[in-house]
Amino acid sequence: MMKSQKLLQAMNDIDDAFLLEAEETLAQQKKPRKSPFKWFVIVLAILGLSSGAYAAIQWDSVFLAYFKPSVTLIEKLEGNVQNVDAVSDCETLILKINQTIGDENTIYLNLEVSLPDGQTWQDVLPKELTEGETHLDIQPIYHFYNGEFQYDDVKGLSESELNVLFKGHKFGPSHSGGEWEAVDLKGNSASYFIHYSTDRLSEGPVSLYISNFTHGLDSVIDGPFIISWVPENSGTQYKFEIEDKNGTRGSVALSAFRIKVKLYNYEKAEEYERATQLGRDIIIHYKDGTTQKVSSMTNGIGGSRGKNYLEYHTHFRSILDLDTVASIQVGPYTCELK
Repeated sequence: MMKSQKLLQAMNDIDDAFLLEAEETLAQQKKPRKSPFKWFVIVLAILGLSSGAYAAIQWDSVFLAYFKPSVTLIEKLEGNVQNVDAVSDCETLILKINQTIGDENTIYLNLEVSLPDGQTWQDVLPKELTEGETHLDIQPIYHFYNGEFQYDDVKGLSESELNVLFKGHKFGPSHSGGEWEAVDLKGNSASYFIHYSTDRLSEGPVSLYISNFTHGLDSVIDGPFIISWVPENSGTQYKFEIEDKNGTRGSVALSAFRIKVKLYNYEKAEEYERATQLGRDIIIHYKDGTTQKVSSMTNGIGGSRGKNYLEYHTHFRSILDLDTVASIQVGPYTCELK
């Protein structure tokens, strides 16, 4: 998938009132993934774990492969992991989510998509696309909504009817992204690794709605498809308020998975050509005396910018062990973790 197309997906869940400057890097947009089984073996070797230890930890091999956490970190994140075991039969496609990891604001999931028994992608995709090909890149166009919706709720509805159905269920300002591999046309399943953040996930059910799957800009599998579950992920988060004598005010939200910064009436805002450049001036100070720029910790960043206003947000490439962090520096402002 081209970078611009992934950017379009990332923009799907951004509130229209926000000016998005998403800078998803190529590594995040299209990053080849080794098979879950290969990663499973590699990660167990790295962590020095036996398969029995892995079973006790109960982390999906996809999460182990993506985050590559230490044993210590895995133990700390017990409440962040949820066994969902949700399945939704949408007739032409079957959606499944085994496990999620995250907290009250951020969620990571591996969405498994499969065809009914006996069918392959070559059978259902347009022949003009599959002829002479062994693999093809198809992407889901998706939104998250609060509330529980089943396939029967969306089946056969027009776009305007769907808008009515989901009215009042859309989250506030939100950010999403993901990665996946081209599907094997002789196979009948695909895997999509998706992350999603908002100011607060619903305390009740959440629904992942997929309108269709596309190749390039063309729809190749028409929906609707939907799957619902009740998130129970929880974890430590830090929130800081910024206010100084010059009238600058703002906030910093930090978790093991992401950081989000807002600055209002910030006189230096116009020094940044793009809001995402703020990331170079956000520095994590660790308790061991080392430091790290946030801009070096991510596969993709986004933000918005206005007159004397900046917003910056990013998901970390690896899970941040908050116990090792002493403070966060945002330009001239220091936020100490206590």
